[in-house]
Amino acid sequence: MNIEFEGQYKEEQYIRAIKMVITPSRKSTILRIAAFIVAAVVVFLVYNHGMQDGQFDEIDSNRFRLALFFGGLLTVYLITPYIGITATAKRLWKKPSVQKVKSGSISDEGITYNDRLKPWDSFRRKYLSDDMVLLITGDQGMSLLPRQFFKEESEWRRFREMVDQYAVKAKRY
Repeated sequence: MNIEFEGQYKEEQYIRAIKMVITPSRKSTILRIAAFIVAAVVVFLVYNHGMQDGQFDEIDSNRFRLALFFGGLLTVYLITPYIGITATAKRLWKKPSVQKVKSGSISDEGITYNDRLKPWDSFRRKYLSDDMVLLITGDQGMSLLPRQFFKEESEWRRFREMVDQYAVKAKRY
């Protein structure tokens, strides 16, 4: 049984989908924050050690500057992945190919766009929300299928069931 779909992306949905893909994982974010906290503690301890007698000598001052420098580098490392996510998503939205009408069909074999089949086992990640399904292939290809692409609610529900049933290799996020 094939399910036909056709539609055009809404800007808000497309940008949200791109943000889902390029935002670092929770694990990565936690590790970055932990590294930042460790660096902040080290800077505090170096400062505290240097101020034991109420003033810095030259060696303690250099240690403190070095600790601040590396703390600054770590801060840049922490925030870099988050800078520009929205700008990147909006830039991608402006591409004419993104704003074209998308159509195709979904079957037990996979998702077909313009006579090109993406088999279910090619998907490595899946993002599911109430209003859209985003599937990512191993070569970073993206299949974004919002609810409004389907004519009937029953087709949308059947598609969601097929994603759960056939995209078993895809890790859910």
